[in-house]
Amino acid sequence: MHGYVKLYRKTLASSIWQDPDLFRLWMFCLMKASHKERTVMVEKKEVELDPGQFYTGRFSLHQEFNNGVPPRKQVKDTTLWSWLKKLESMGNLDIKTYNKYSVVSIVNWSEYQDTLTTEPQQIDSKMTAKPQQIDTNKNVKNVKNVKKDKNVINTTEDSVDLIAQRFADLKTIQTGRPSHPSTEDYQAIVQIVVRGVSVSQTIELLEQCFKEFEERKPNGKITSFKYCESYILDRLEAEQKKEQILAKRRITSDQNNGRDTGSTPKQESLTNGQVGRFPRRKA
Repeated sequence: MHGYVKLYRKTLASSIWQDPDLFRLWMFCLMKASHKERTVMVEKKEVELDPGQFYTGRFSLHQEFNNGVPPRKQVKDTTLWSWLKKLESMGNLDIKTYNKYSVVSIVNWSEYQDTLTTEPQQIDSKMTAKPQQIDTNKNVKNVKNVKKDKNVINTTEDSVDLIAQRFADLKTIQTGRPSHPSTEDYQAIVQIVVRGVSVSQTIELLEQCFKEFEERKPNGKITSFKYCESYILDRLEAEQKKEQILAKRRITSDQNNGRDTGSTPKQESLTNGQVGRFPRRKA
């Protein structure tokens, strides 16, 4: 097999990752999917496959999935098929079943492929190129990657990665040894991102969290992002309440000044017939 697929680190926070058997089957599906349009023979019948599709059946899936696995650890064909249907119900796959086979499609297949994917023939030709040409190609690709990173910096995947990296850096500084986010850390980070909190605001509060923690507990260590998640959400909630109070004060002030969106019209004076305003109410 040739080619590759892209995986996002947010997979660590997915429900599929938490089920090792389901995750292995999901990886199997990604690796089996065709990277281009092609025609295959199934039971002496031509089957057209689009990118992101592969054909299988209950018995062939059982044979391929259990290849090299000791008999006592092999998964039954019925169990495998139920797992496959589970992936379909989760929105990862689309399965069309025919008389003697099924065509499985990876949902959003393009997300697992790089637009800079190079065909084997192009790779072979590059290997025979001069070093200078190879270096040029690498530089061009690096520039494209930088531009691509700038374009997608606000996506969920990049937001999670940026926050996770900053958390790892702060934790490394605090502990004095290399640190890497755990699955639970990624899950907590996702909870922050899905609330719509910007990356810059999250990182700012994250750094503030570490600073205040070290001031209170100089010898203490933050062991997980869960602690930071609570800190960040508490600060955001406090800020939101503060803004609500200020908003109410502004509305009250405007009403007292008679500027409530023009709802207080000018009135005829009862004394001398001149146009005037009602006296201000004191707070």
